Amino acid sequence: MLNFSHSLNLIPSRYLAAELLAYTIQRLFPSALLEGGGINSLGFFYDFILDQSLTESLVDRVEMELRTLIKKDLKVRCLSMMRENAYTFLMHQRQPLL
Repeated sequence: MLNFSHSLNLIPSRYLAAELLAYTIQRLFPSALLEGGGINSLGFFYDFILDQSLTESLVDRVEMELRTLIKKDLKVRCLSMMRENAYTFLMHQRQPLL
């Protein structure tokens, strides 16, 4: 039998992990275009477009950067903005797909 209460407790952590993955990708690959992310039954994901192939060594580097970021235990804030401000911000960040 599945323990749904345990699964529900993972949801906020998985959303945060997806956002941290996007942050890491953008830091390592400044030209990356972020498309969006979320969670599924396996964990979390974030879709992005790179101008280079994602090799196994690059995946290892992303994982290492993610682990380093998580170990820093930084304060995470959730911000909301009006649609027009979000549009301007994302265009400034060169993220037209978001």
